[in-house]
Parts: sequence; C-alpha cells; structure tokens
Amino acid sequence: MTRTPLAVIVCLGSLVCSCSSTPRALQREAMVQFCNFTVSSELERANYSSLVIYTFELTDEGRPTKVVPLKDDFVGEEVVTECLRGWRFTGYRPGQQLRVVFVWTHGVGWTQISVSDPQSLVVLEVTGDRCPYAD
Repeated sequence: MTRTPLAVIVCLGSLVCSCSSTPRALQREAMVQFCNFTVSSELERANYSSLVIYTFELTDEGRPTKVVPLKDDFVGEEVVTECLRGWRFTGYRPGQQLRVVFVWTHGVGWTQISVSDPQSLVVLEVTGDRCPYAD
C-alpha cells in the first residue's frame, strides 16, 4: 500500500499539522511535541546512530495508549510513554494503531520523528541548534 505524505516540517517544540487536501470531515490533525530524550555521555560520544521505534493505539480522545516498544536500546519505555502523553490526534478512529520512529544520528543528536499508519506518514525534521543555551 502506498503511503501519502501529510507533511514535512522543520521544527522544535509543539506543532499541529494537517492534510488540507482532505475534506474537512475526514481531516486528520496531529499535535506532537519534540521530546529531546536524554542519552548517556558515552552514547553522545560514540560512533552510533539508531532508531527508537514504538507503536501505540489511540483513545476516544485521540491520546496515545498501549505504548509498545519495537526497538529501543537506550531511551526506555517509561520515558517515551511520558513524552507521548502530551500528543493528540484528531480525525483518526479510536483504537487505531500508529507507529512513531525517533532517529538518533551520530554527532548530531535527535534528527527526525516520524508518525505513520498504513495510509499516512508525517515526518518532522529536527534541525538547527537544539540547545542554544548550552555551553
């Protein structure tokens, strides 16, 4: 099945994205927050890039629930579940399963978050200075 990209967005922080080509009654919206997961100093220095992948279902209110790790070598289920707690989805059916992928890139940090289901894909590119106040 072909996935239709909903949006490619450059951001830090919260955002709402939607597919405007979809009729209003079927319009989907996602409000996600960038979660700058803390990683160990060893991992920050290591020549290591990886994905953190989870699935979750949506409640009647469009909130993630039943969060399940598919691949997570260094963040932790509790931390990811807490991050997803603030996310909201509208226009999706209750119980629908979504997948989120967080991309850690060697020498850069968190560079991408994607959220998908069998019919759609939202990709958030994380660029710029991720922590402008750090020394």
